[in-house]
This record gives sequence, structure tokens and C-alpha cells, in this order.
Amino acid sequence: MILVFPQASHKFNLFYKDVRLSVYGLEEYAAKIANSYNHSNINGILIIILDSFAYQTELQSLFKNLFPQIPINFYVLKNETQGSMCSLLMAVNELKDLSVAVSSLDQILIDYPLALTLPEDQKVDIETPVFFSQSNSFSYILRDDDGRPIQAFEKKAVSSEAIMGVYKIHDFTTFFELSIELLEKYKGFRERVFFISDVINAYIRSSKIATFPNIESKQYYKFRSLAEFEATFNNEKN
Repeated sequence: MILVFPQASHKFNLFYKDVRLSVYGLEEYAAKIANSYNHSNINGILIIILDSFAYQTELQSLFKNLFPQIPINFYVLKNETQGSMCSLLMAVNELKDLSVAVSSLDQILIDYPLALTLPEDQKVDIETPVFFSQSNSFSYILRDDDGRPIQAFEKKAVSSEAIMGVYKIHDFTTFFELSIELLEKYKGFRERVFFISDVINAYIRSSKIATFPNIESKQYYKFRSLAEFEATFNNEKN
């Protein structure tokens, strides 16, 4: 499994710069990220960044210390894309035909390390953990009366099952092909931003096997600002 962090955005550049100035510092921030995942099934890490990100060497050093047995690589984009989905597609040559777990560097799971594995007893094309929430800050999965997933909604609480933001993909080539179909469908919409939830819906519509297991987590955090980052760390220490 390759763990991928698509961070090719000016927003992430600013967030990382702020974290460097935080009272908690980069080491604690990076350690929390590393501790969010079970390392045993990670064969490599790929971080997608913008060319304007000024701290690649520093970030690589941090991750090498925390994932000492795992190769760390970067894929650099010159320009910001139309969303994390598009950033992933740019790295297709590094990821095609591989099992991939997509996450981000602005979220942590403190309860316990998340296993980045897919069920061996069944064919699953994509697995997306969900947790209980009612906040419109997250995306949500909606199910029918029989519990089958119908659709993922971006930043809209249509249920109590919030998408955690970790996507385990059996074969990245399938993800790529479904994403290209989406881009073709909306090629006239120049300002449209593409989310991974759009691809999840493509999996569901194409009758691929998409599962959404519930994770009993009470300490999952998604940071949207330095203030949220520091408040989270401060609450944990207290």
C-alpha cells in the first residue's frame, strides 16, 4: 500500500508555514500524523506538493525520522490543480496498478493507528472509513433503507456518517479511469473543483464495490487553521 498525501495547494503552503511558527512545532505535528497510521502495511509514501512549497527538504527529513523503514518520495507540480482529485491524477505514472491510501497532512487520528489495509476475504474496490458527526465541515455518505451506499455529499450533513478523509483504493488505475470520465463529463465547467467524493460517487454508479466501515473514533481532527491546530493540541495536553 502506498500512502499518498496530495498537498499541492497554496492553502497547505500557508498552513505548513504557520505550523512552523506554532508553539507546538513541526516535530510534534509530524509525530501526530505518523502515529495516525499503522505502518506495517505501508510500502512507500508519496507527498504531492507545489513547486512553491519551500520546505520539501525539511518535511522529508521529518518523515524519514518517523517512517525510517519506508521510502519517502515527492511529486512536484508547478501549478495548483482543480482539487485533490486532479493532483492525484498528475502522479498516475507513480501510482498506476498499485494499491493506494489517500490521506492529507491536515488531519490526525489520536485514538489508535488506522490500519491501511483492505479486507482479504472480499473484493473491495475502494474503502472509506466513516465516523459519527453532524458537522457540515465534513462530507457524508447516504445509504438506502437496506444500508447500501447511494451517494457521497461534499460538506453537507445528509446523514450522521461523516467521511474521515482516508481513501483505501485497491487499484489506482481504476480510480484514474473513473476520474478521467468525470473530467470528460464536466470539461465545459472551467471553474469546477473536483473532490475525491466525486470519484466515490463514480465508483458507486459504476457498480464497483465501495465500502464505508464505521470507525469508533472520538479523537479525529481536521485542521482548517492554525487556531484549530493549536486548540486541538492544547486540549489534548490538558
